[in-house]
Amino acid sequence: MVLYLQKITMSGTTGEISPVAVIDRFESLIWVRRYDTPGDFELYMPADKDIFALIKANLGYLIVTREDSQDVMYVEYVKLTEDEENGDHILLKGRSIDCVMERRVIGYPTKILSMPTTGVITKLINENMISPVPHEGYTLDALKRTLAPFEIVTQVYDIEMITPPLYNGENLLATVGELLRSKNYGLTTFLYDGTILLRIYSGQERPYVRFSPGNQNLLSSEYECDIRGQCNSVFVYAEGDEEHTQADGSNVYTVTRQYPISSTAQKYNYRRYEGYTVGSAATMSDQSATFTSWLSGRLVDGEPVASTYAVYCPSYINTGVKLSVTWELTADTANSWCYASFYNARSEFIGTKYIANGDTITPLSGATKFRMSLRRSSVATLAPADVSSASYTALRDRPLYEYQNAVAEQGTALMNTVTDSIKGETIETGLYTIGTDYDLGDTVHVENSYGISGTARVSETTERFDAEGYHIYPTFTDWTVTT
Repeated sequence: MVLYLQKITMSGTTGEISPVAVIDRFESLIWVRRYDTPGDFELYMPADKDIFALIKANLGYLIVTREDSQDVMYVEYVKLTEDEENGDHILLKGRSIDCVMERRVIGYPTKILSMPTTGVITKLINENMISPVPHEGYTLDALKRTLAPFEIVTQVYDIEMITPPLYNGENLLATVGELLRSKNYGLTTFLYDGTILLRIYSGQERPYVRFSPGNQNLLSSEYECDIRGQCNSVFVYAEGDEEHTQADGSNVYTVTRQYPISSTAQKYNYRRYEGYTVGSAATMSDQSATFTSWLSGRLVDGEPVASTYAVYCPSYINTGVKLSVTWELTADTANSWCYASFYNARSEFIGTKYIANGDTITPLSGATKFRMSLRRSSVATLAPADVSSASYTALRDRPLYEYQNAVAEQGTALMNTVTDSIKGETIETGLYTIGTDYDLGDTVHVENSYGISGTARVSETTERFDAEGYHIYPTFTDWTVTT
């Protein structure tokens, strides 16, 4: 095994990587790769005065690579031990190069609208590490925030749009990690043609890779099922609701969820576990904050204000619903207005109604969805601070089925499930090989001797090189029972 110690040289916003030492003698090497968090390494080798001087002078700009891998580890720690009996040694420690994101925060308010998760990750990394730019109203030093040579790519076909919360001051590594885990994505780093690539990817399902006692690669396992403390049926009392009082005079609705172990399991009698909560009729029916939160998310201090804002409110309405919108502008009030566009259940456009400031209107007949837009004159020079308030209120006369659905949402929040889990200790036996049959991030099949089967994700691999030879140890997480 040959290792290369390489140095990153920064010049302005560009960077260059060049080998500075070859390490072909060491006593032990531990190399850990992780799926959605930085990996780490530990290298123990005989001391060399030139190499030690090189490390000490350039700590913070050094990476370690392998001849048999494109992985990139970042050197964060060095220890020199002088010992007459055992000889002098150098200990190097560090993490995979993506750990440098820990050194950056999301330095200014960043509101991202309707973007795939991979796009959000890419935007945050680019704007706060790879290609930071000065931001109006902030004194962040974009030049000194730059880390190069980096590039981020994705191997994930991600079409689902998300709207994350307003970012401002969060740690970049922690934020990226949360986004990755929300979609079960991973992040790997490798060196290609002088550039460090950050690659977003998704582990593959490998059902043919089976860890079991019969294959002698599942050393031990533990299955557990706990039905204590669960809740699968909730009574929801709609406090203050008179409109939807039921025929018997009550306004209590129940919501149930199927017992999760078996698709045919009975959810009543002994397997029914009840709970109770008090819901608010106003909470269930009012969406008055929708327009306010939507607008405030787009009006970020220091950022330009577009001439048109719009929000889709996909909630069901009927002709009895009344809509009103109010806003307060400290300037150019006369050139600002609002209108609502109405659509049917098939999202087909029906028509539009103009809403003056403070007006209340009735939706067009047949409308089940609406889009509300707040506009200002394109010649106006309003700043976000000029908008002191904006709200929309929907006085709902909702049909019973929609109301019950809202009740169900509050009841479902109280529910929990049984503990139904499997875990175990695995080992590589040569039957399946990491990097060939399966790899980091993949999901494999696991089964015990009693008919319990499930899946587990390869979340970590540990490689050890020492006097005893080479060993690799996979670590599995996200164990899930399937049968």
